[in-house]
Amino acid sequence: MKARAPLQGIRVHLSGSIPDGCAPEQHAQISMFVEKFARTVLSMGGTLLHGSHPSLLAPLREAALPFVASGGSREALILVRSQHYATDPAQVAEIEAQREYCTVQLIPSSASKPDQALVPSASGWPNAVTPSWQLEADTGRSINRAREFPLN
Repeated sequence: MKARAPLQGIRVHLSGSIPDGCAPEQHAQISMFVEKFARTVLSMGGTLLHGSHPSLLAPLREAALPFVASGGSREALILVRSQHYATDPAQVAEIEAQREYCTVQLIPSSASKPDQALVPSASGWPNAVTPSWQLEADTGRSINRAREFPLN
């Protein structure tokens, strides 16, 4: 019988970015943390979701590439991106490159209000996005289980 990964079935939502203008040391530390955090979640069988902020894409890629190369699923890392940022050829090429190591979910957006999602939010916040696959997440369980696994 195959042992179950401790985070199997758990979706971890990573929300954040590296602040503009932060010191190079801070930038390096945040990048290192994100990469280590992502490697840990992926190696323990969890699914990591992130909103595709450009400042965190490199450390997420660095965590996902070896994971996928060793047989891990590209579906373990999900990058969520507004359709507004998937229109020009450079953006489309970036998405295709990302799909080599992760899943990219495109969320519809309004042409007149590109920062406002067309997907209704379960949170009640007017601009918040809660896609149907995210509604399945058991957030309380995710938070409690994640506390049990240090990043060392």
